[in-house]
Amino acid sequence: DDQNIFKDETVISIGKNSEFSISEYLFEDNQAPVAKFNMLRGAMRTITGQIGNIAPQRFSVATKTATIGIRGTNFSVFVEDDGSSTAFCTFGAISVAIAGTTHVVQQGFYIALSPTGEVTIKEFTPEVLKEKKEKHFDATKKDKDVVAETGDATKQGEEEGTGSGNTAQLDVTTDDNS
Repeated sequence: DDQNIFKDETVISIGKNSEFSISEYLFEDNQAPVAKFNMLRGAMRTITGQIGNIAPQRFSVATKTATIGIRGTNFSVFVEDDGSSTAFCTFGAISVAIAGTTHVVQQGFYIALSPTGEVTIKEFTPEVLKEKKEKHFDATKKDKDVVAETGDATKQGEEEGTGSGNTAQLDVTTDDNS
């Protein structure tokens, strides 16, 4: 996998055959920090850095059907070709709002959103997460297709996702007071 370490010590690992972009990133003295990323296809793992601790409301990862907010939490996101997505909480807890209903997903659990909008929350075993990571992060294969861009190119990707007909929205925020 392709590992990116940002100025605030955030670590993002991008899986094979993934489309990932940086929408906005700023970590400078005397300016409000911001970290906004887009995950259009494939997989990513995130360990938040200082922005996640200083200004968690200004750290987000957007997929076509999800916006994930972070507060010092470690998690993995998988966006499948069929339109389904899953978020595995590996540290802390995440709060997930879908169609006005909020679900709390604790460490060791994952939330899944099917292409038809069905939501499932289940406990996962290390084997289940390992299997997902091996599918998406196998660094031994040479078929990597990682796209990492900065700037306005991300707006185009967001607009493309709106026409899919899938109205289910997966909004994830995290809560370290678990």
